[in-house]
Amino acid sequence: MNKLMLILTIFGCSNFILAQSNPDKVGVEGEFYKVDISPQFPGGIVEFLKYVSDNLEYPKEAKEKGIEGQVYVSFIVDETGTILQDSTEVRESLFYPCDQEAIRLINEGPKWIPGRISEIEKNVPVRMTVPILFRR
Repeated sequence: MNKLMLILTIFGCSNFILAQSNPDKVGVEGEFYKVDISPQFPGGIVEFLKYVSDNLEYPKEAKEKGIEGQVYVSFIVDETGTILQDSTEVRESLFYPCDQEAIRLINEGPKWIPGRISEIEKNVPVRMTVPILFRR
């Protein structure tokens, strides 16, 4: 399986179907809704992969040690499509320098298309988790 197909397969399995409501915007604190439209990277998965490919800086120490694998990064895309940088965290670690690079990559990315719930006719904050693949 080539790198692109591996990333597509993994990314396709990471979609979230629930969003926690923001009590000031859409409902009662702690209430969850089914998201009709998940947040999307502008241009979709192909553009996300291009962004990762063009901007990922493989840490020198990881290269020297032959470390390969993936880092799962979790973050919140708010109702405007902005990634809340203080929400970005590693869910599954690979190697500290790779983890930090994955966080940087997500935080420096463009705005996303926000998640939406038709039932309440609102964009809502959604926690997303994506894999970032490190392969030499």
